[in-house]
Amino acid sequence: MLATRHRSRIADATFPLSVTAVAPAIAALERELERRRDSGLTRTRRVVESAQAPRLRVDGRDVLAFASNDYLGLANAPSVAAAAHDAIGAYGVGAGASHLIVGHAAPRSPHSSHRARARGR
Repeated sequence: MLATRHRSRIADATFPLSVTAVAPAIAALERELERRRDSGLTRTRRVVESAQAPRLRVDGRDVLAFASNDYLGLANAPSVAAAAHDAIGAYGVGAGASHLIVGHAAPRSPHSSHRARARGR
């Protein structure tokens, strides 16, 4: 009953802007976006087709990776991959939810406590 009343109020509501009122603004935004595309001012998401390394295969081209976060060179380390495999076998791959809601996996707990102590918390 409450949901039905609520729905009918929404259906009867009048909105201050009509489609015809915003159409010129949308057209102007579309023209500006096209201008930026034509000027090469838009970005696209690239597809990395290789493992993380100083040299990558991106969108079919070999490139140098100047923006990598793998500054320690551990992304492809066999020991890290083996540890990740073991953790996946034991704990799975999904977080489930925020650790504040459902808790966090046991392997993370000592690291979180250590970081907190290092920060004086």
